[in-house]
Amino acid sequence: MYEAEKDYSRLRLTSLVEEWSSIFPSLPLALSILRNANQEGRVSALDSATIDDAISRMSDLDGANSDSAIAAASSFVSGESTNRNGVVAEMILVLYTVGAVGLRFEGGGGQQWFPESAVPVASQIKPSVKVLVHPMFHQALGTTYHK
Repeated sequence: MYEAEKDYSRLRLTSLVEEWSSIFPSLPLALSILRNANQEGRVSALDSATIDDAISRMSDLDGANSDSAIAAASSFVSGESTNRNGVVAEMILVLYTVGAVGLRFEGGGGQQWFPESAVPVASQIKPSVKVLVHPMFHQALGTTYHK
């Protein structure tokens, strides 16, 4: 049963990437920041080295005109911007828009999932915001549960 669930999770993740990559070429790299992450954790708790690698690789992608995460990464790597948190926020917004993650903002309000909730703007994605990996992708991403 466990292997069947893991296979299903991998298939759903592959389908998500295939469905959305033409709109968000950054999606595979944005997903990489969730690998082995906590199923629910603050943006600031995501692995810094993994984020840095994703930003570096993302800056080499085409699509800055249509994908705000690529534009932000390119701007950061070139030195036009010094806002690393802004790049991370753009990656989180891509993940939110495709349904890979939900968000929980400080001050209550519960979980927000697209399309039930409006897409926030990057400036709202602070390091303190909690990212909730969609349960369908837990197995494929190797997420863990820690309080």
